[in-house]
Amino acid sequence: MASNVIATSAICTYFAAVVGLYCKKTETRWWLRQALADADCSATDRRKTFQDLLLGGVSVAVVALEQYSPDDIRWLRTLSARGGPAGPSFLVVVPVSLEWVRWMRSPGDNEFQIVWAEEAHERLMRMVARIDPWHQDPMRLLGRRLLANRVLHNSLVKVVQRVCRTEADDGSLLPVTSVGELAEHTGMNPRALRRYWNTESPVQCTLKELLSWAILLWALRERRLAKWDSVAQRLGLRRRTLERYSARFLDCTLAVAGQDPRRVIRSFREWASAAVMLPAAENTEPGEPVFVPAGSSGPVASETGPAVPMVSWPAPPGFVLPRQETREFMVFSQQRPRQLHPWRSLPMA
Repeated sequence: MASNVIATSAICTYFAAVVGLYCKKTETRWWLRQALADADCSATDRRKTFQDLLLGGVSVAVVALEQYSPDDIRWLRTLSARGGPAGPSFLVVVPVSLEWVRWMRSPGDNEFQIVWAEEAHERLMRMVARIDPWHQDPMRLLGRRLLANRVLHNSLVKVVQRVCRTEADDGSLLPVTSVGELAEHTGMNPRALRRYWNTESPVQCTLKELLSWAILLWALRERRLAKWDSVAQRLGLRRRTLERYSARFLDCTLAVAGQDPRRVIRSFREWASAAVMLPAAENTEPGEPVFVPAGSSGPVASETGPAVPMVSWPAPPGFVLPRQETREFMVFSQQRPRQLHPWRSLPMA
């Protein structure tokens, strides 16, 4: 069906859809691969290979599981945590059973979207096609997840909306190139805007750094339509400015970055994982699970520790059954006991 085909317009083909599929059973993996025929899909039955695919820049991770297992759930949580706030979206293909229904309607693990195996041949590609447009612009994806988290002060909502261009998806809105221009858009004094961003924003970087990332990502997508000099001219910048951003964030030239979108995705995800932090709640109670932070190579912790309430969000599109629970999910970081892992509280698009 035409509606199942992922959009491949000129401006969106730089960050094209890349789907990673994990499934142990050969027969099930084969028909899931057929259901994803319209996507660039890499399938495997090995967890280590699948983890490497995610690190390689996969935008949508499809995990097919048979029986409900706490070990499988912990593995999924670890994968999601290591992906960071700009990481892949997760689709979990499972058979209809009481255990999976309970897990799906539980107060935690909202970043995983469920597809019943009995309906996967009809729904799976449609869900990938609905999710993927957000991954075609990594900065826009990060902005969407920050806004859905609802931890931003009202004054910063406009900043994130404008810098990440969350309300535009066709490349028609040019990125902001200076703090002064951004301050004018938000109706704030530039100095006050900088001070407020540095003290209240969950994104631990300067506004200039965030703007530089937004400019670079937009330029790489726009490069499909014009030469580098023309792209820079549209922004009122020089090409050497874009070259400087590429060298700083990607450690390569624009020419190399233009031919290697997965390198760009990996670098942006690493940056976002380090930069985006959320404040922890003051009042906590013990007894909730402890999870390994992103980037850790150790096993998933099984101990318990002080709990930190997470911020819930509306169920993302694609759920077969909507979540009705409104309770909060708890998680604790051993390395940062006073901070949440932000990617544990951000919707996976």
